[in-house]
Amino acid sequence: DSIPTFSQNDFMDFSFVADSVGFTVFRDMSNSSAPMRIYKTADDGQNWQDITPSWTNTGMGHSVVQFLDENIGFWGVAHMLYKTVDGGNSWDTTVLNNVSVMSLDFINADTGVIGTWDNSFFYSGSMYSTFDGGNSFDIYNLNLYSSVIHEVNFMDNNTVYATCTDNLFWGGRKPFICKSTDGG
Repeated sequence: DSIPTFSQNDFMDFSFVADSVGFTVFRDMSNSSAPMRIYKTADDGQNWQDITPSWTNTGMGHSVVQFLDENIGFWGVAHMLYKTVDGGNSWDTTVLNNVSVMSLDFINADTGVIGTWDNSFFYSGSMYSTFDGGNSFDIYNLNLYSSVIHEVNFMDNNTVYATCTDNLFWGGRKPFICKSTDGG
């Protein structure tokens, strides 16, 4: 097997930064204390190293990862943003109050945007923009029913695109795309 196996796992996301170097995140439901796991490969997936921090948030629903190179990476789990600058040997964390990370896109170690969900049945979304590596955020709340931000794309220091989808349970709003010209 080139991917770690668990008894009940869910593949969440991956990020490859070089020909043979990549990172992947899983939800391991057999691990009740820290089900979200992150792994690193340096040989095209032949071997994987668990680089999950010991204090990982349980985040049972969603997890996203983006590495910019072999050292600098971001990982979103529930209301936590994890950042590493040493390939996953150590992690810094930022708590995003009352929202869950649905997507993230960083154009460098300092500049990025995070798409969120408000954890309610209102399904409202927000964009969290950072220009200091996740230490602080400018927050834009959509305040619309069914506006969870599922994907974000930070094009440059000013232009951000985000996709929002309708509420699958009640039919709600049609999918739409948001564009920001001031960094989110």
